[in-house]
Amino acid sequence: MRIRGYINHGYRPPAPFVAVTASFDELNIEAKLPLLLDTGASSTIILWRDVERLKINTTLIRRGDKEFTGLGGLTKAKPTLTTVSFTSETGQLSEEKAEVFVISSPCPNRKLRLLPSILGRDVLNKYNLSYSPRINKVYLEK
Repeated sequence: MRIRGYINHGYRPPAPFVAVTASFDELNIEAKLPLLLDTGASSTIILWRDVERLKINTTLIRRGDKEFTGLGGLTKAKPTLTTVSFTSETGQLSEEKAEVFVISSPCPNRKLRLLPSILGRDVLNKYNLSYSPRINKVYLEK
């Protein structure tokens, strides 16, 4: 099964993304999300822009915060069971259950609100990633 991603040329340098549908079980929210494919991130994480856009109330997530370090310094995020769904080139659905982290700390700098949410290795490691920016191709294969 091949899932087509895309290269977002709005980033410098251009960055690989994939469109998913995320169903946040305990929040009763389902949304389409563009996720940055990030092999350097251990976990899938929903960042400030998407938390605001989806109006996610992180106080409804029962589990406690976990601390993450990254570009924005030390931040906190709450894990919630989520179904991440991909649609293949042939229309097949591939679903992955994952403990997705939703950022719960305030954004320390307004520029960080521009950062995209991330598909991390917790999900990426279940697929083979083909990435060739030279020919404008991104695929996940299972």
